Amino acid sequence: MIRDALLRVMAEFEDASRQPFKDHPFAHWIRDDMPKIFRDLVPEASRFTIQASPGKGNWVKGPWVAFFDPVVTGTAQEGYYVVFDRA
Repeated sequence: MIRDALLRVMAEFEDASRQPFKDHPFAHWIRDDMPKIFRDLVPEASRFTIQASPGKGNWVKGPWVAFFDPVVTGTAQEGYYVVFDRA
């Protein structure tokens, strides 16, 4: 299922990013549904904050999903964390 989620991003992102960002269903899926998939399938996920982003206001070049350890960091601007990035 995680593999399927990552493959979906690889397959659909380029076409989706050519469309208007606002209220795009694929952007919603990346932001809201992808973290749930990882939370449900990764046994240790409960100790992490999991976030994914297709962009904020506009599409990014590389959508990402990140695992943040709250002991170390809670954002992509500080600390260290594991990220899956399409770029």
